Amino acid sequence: MLRELFPETPPADIVSLRKAIVATAPKSAPDLVLGLLVDPDPAPGYDRIVTNFPAPVRWMRPLLQRYRTRRRSLGL
Repeated sequence: MLRELFPETPPADIVSLRKAIVATAPKSAPDLVLGLLVDPDPAPGYDRIVTNFPAPVRWMRPLLQRYRTRRRSLGL
């Protein structure tokens, strides 16, 4: 996906960008991260994003229910 977004960026820079994205990704409230990817509509490229998540992150997809509960409690 990054290659498509930045077609003229050298491969080594794409690798560095990927590492920076992973390093700065939120480490808490994974339900919010996953929930905001699909609410109100799935983010463009959602299927490709989720497919490339490591297995432990994909296993957290049931956390979407926690996101929906949290969202309802906020009156949204």
